[in-house]
Amino acid sequence: MNLDTYLNLLQRNSPAGLHVFFARSPDEFADALETAIESAVQHMEAGASFNYNRDERALTHELVGCLGGGGVHVQNEGHSSGHVDVTVAHPNQTGWRVLGECKIYRGPAHHVEGCGQLLLRYATGRLPRTFCLDFVQLGDIHGKIQRIRDHMDHDLPLEQQGVARDHRMRWAFTTDHRHGSGENVSILHVGCNVYHDPH
Repeated sequence: MNLDTYLNLLQRNSPAGLHVFFARSPDEFADALETAIESAVQHMEAGASFNYNRDERALTHELVGCLGGGGVHVQNEGHSSGHVDVTVAHPNQTGWRVLGECKIYRGPAHHVEGCGQLLLRYATGRLPRTFCLDFVQLGDIHGKIQRIRDHMDHDLPLEQQGVARDHRMRWAFTTDHRHGSGENVSILHVGCNVYHDPH
């Protein structure tokens, strides 16, 4: 298969993956990756009847598979000062990486624990953006993500710099945090709706 054929195949099957591949800066890479995450989340939500009762590791493994299926270089349980749930690296640019933590929703405090793992254990401060994703297996994902946001804006945990900002994705928002390196690190908080009533 020549390069043109491969790129045409990627364009048809994973336009988000193609944008990741052709990113020209770390910020453009992170923006393109967020589009790929949105696509992976939508795929998992479409399969909610299979995902509503799976455990965290199985759900994370599927998310990684959805992201990697589009030609994105992604690792499950990769190493960055510990075993981080998701590591996405640009295929050609050394050092362009985004780290992610995945949780099954168990309330705002549990989500903040996941953010703490990212900021205090895995992120070095060199990478300006990360994500923390909650698989919501119960109803009312809108209310649950809003409760996380309200909790964070009230407590400003993990050296949060001001209140959360809206994100173009549904059930998502972003926060900035002062990292131990002295840099600010942004977290994309996103919910994946895998609720399903089997009755």
